[in-house]
Amino acid sequence: MEIEQIIIAQNSDIEKQKQLEEDKQKALDQLKNISEKLASLENVNLENNRVNIENIFSVVNDHKVIMDAYKSLLPNIDISMMSFKNVDVSGIDFSNTNLNTTLFNPQEVYQRNISGCDFTGLYFSPFSFDLSNVDVRGTSFSSGPNDENTIPNFENALYDETTTYNGVPITEIIKQEEIEVEGPIYK
Repeated sequence: MEIEQIIIAQNSDIEKQKQLEEDKQKALDQLKNISEKLASLENVNLENNRVNIENIFSVVNDHKVIMDAYKSLLPNIDISMMSFKNVDVSGIDFSNTNLNTTLFNPQEVYQRNISGCDFTGLYFSPFSFDLSNVDVRGTSFSSGPNDENTIPNFENALYDETTTYNGVPITEIIKQEEIEVEGPIYK
């Protein structure tokens, strides 16, 4: 009797193992399908017909990050209504995206850090875009449409010579225009 029970238990374990392998293969197939779809988007210029993807974020400890698979595809994804609250956006290229600059609040991103970002071609109102105590080192800004001479307010921002506006270091622009600021603040 005991031998029969051992054999039944072993068969049950074998069946469970087979089911796990089948589930694993299904998940891998689904992941491959998603990867192929994402890869096909890289070669498509969707302009105003961006893809609507529910969630491009994953949770890491106490904050969110943009999943690597989506970073290079941001110009093809509709991010206009996404909240970036508590999202680590450092180093992200937002150029050629439809980032809604009135919703994007650098005070709410993870650790107030937008360093290394590229915001080329996006307009940020100096009146509503608060960079106080925000790390903008290595970040590129440019004038948006119809706003050739308006730059964000860098007062109290953490910036350096790698922070640029229209390709010119912000430190040079501030010197040239003799803007009074309490910074730059260097760490």
